[in-house]
Amino acid sequence: MESIELLSACIKMLGGEDLEVAEPNTVDFKLRGIPAFARVQDGGRLRGSVFVDTEIPADEMQEAIDWAGHQEASACRVDAFWHPEPETLGGIRLLFERELDPESISVDDPLGQEADYLFASWYGEDMTAIRRSGGGFRASDPTRRDPTNAWLLMGGSDSYPTQDEIDETRQDAARGIYEYSWTAAKQTEASDLLLFYFTEPYKAIRFVARSVDHAYFDDIGPTHAKWSGRQWWAHITPMVEIEPIPLAQLRQITGEMVMLGGAGRYLRPEHAGQLAGRARALRPEDTQLLTQILKRVTGKADHLDPTTVDLPQWRSLASGAFRFEADVERLVVEPLLRMALEGQPGVGITRAYRTGARVVDYVVLQGARPLCAVEVKLRVRRSPTQPWAQSRDFLQAADYGHRLGVPAILIDAVAIYLIPAGAQEPSRSLTRSVFLDEDLGDVRQHILGR
Repeated sequence: MESIELLSACIKMLGGEDLEVAEPNTVDFKLRGIPAFARVQDGGRLRGSVFVDTEIPADEMQEAIDWAGHQEASACRVDAFWHPEPETLGGIRLLFERELDPESISVDDPLGQEADYLFASWYGEDMTAIRRSGGGFRASDPTRRDPTNAWLLMGGSDSYPTQDEIDETRQDAARGIYEYSWTAAKQTEASDLLLFYFTEPYKAIRFVARSVDHAYFDDIGPTHAKWSGRQWWAHITPMVEIEPIPLAQLRQITGEMVMLGGAGRYLRPEHAGQLAGRARALRPEDTQLLTQILKRVTGKADHLDPTTVDLPQWRSLASGAFRFEADVERLVVEPLLRMALEGQPGVGITRAYRTGARVVDYVVLQGARPLCAVEVKLRVRRSPTQPWAQSRDFLQAADYGHRLGVPAILIDAVAIYLIPAGAQEPSRSLTRSVFLDEDLGDVRQHILGR
């Protein structure tokens, strides 16, 4: 299923009714009769709001702010907010976030029950028949999974988090909400291990965390500021502050590294393990959480022989170890096509296939007849909030398929996108690290058209 189908399925699991697609990757719905909406946010998670009230006059907003600040909820965050226009009106919303996976949502998720209770409480209705949620909500937690990659991320004095900020992110994380983001390497995957190095005056690793989602590309244009408006980002779990690991100790483990720029530096698994062994929580009460974050990195940094690598080995290759598009071609694309097409008579693969003035990275041929066009990127540039038609990488792959009259595949270090001939979006999006045997069959059928 693609994003809007997954979003709709998730909302139905939460008890949503009267769903309407409002715009790409956004759904309006009712939850226990209360107006609500949800969207696929950057990074690929589900975020939404249930609107308890949307027409609070300015002179009553302080009451709303006070009321919201005193409410307890396990599955959402109670916010008082101002409308951008008109600024004389405010409202109360229940902000919630979930994984974009209907199977991860419990059938007894308490969001609807909490919305019912809080709605009645705000309007002073009889609440004797409404059972308040007894808790039990278990938020999604990226630290429960083993990290595929480890990254060294950069920060400066202006981005150094305060303890109040960390405490707020922990309160949100307990409700499954992750709003804090950081500039990241484009190959960053969900649950990757992140170590934060801060430059002057610190010059040390001071925090650790996990990525919540795959890195996403954000283009807001020129900012005329210290940071670029065209960058890769990842949402992160609440940081844990550690005793400083100074630059000298870092270089003893990794060797010389350039400590400038915003994107992450890939850390080999053995280097990440040595740094994890030196990490000590600055606050003793964070020791258990630190241990959970610093799980062993599972992605393999050493490149195997692409002519013999099997599916489990292929899955385990660390995306962070791919520095160039050519690495993805040699270590991801060629083994995948070999495994998918093994035993198919008369089927071959041609690199740099020319069609008019264009050159396609790979074309699968049956004799001389094209069957499928394959376009390769280190990482596909596309925000999950945007339609695929706004991704130049998708349009390039789809155009190659159109020119040849065949389906296309768009592949990067992290994912494989199957594009039927003439389609406006992929029919399947497959993550390499969890790629299954049956997915290999789907790739074969997509290429061969049967």
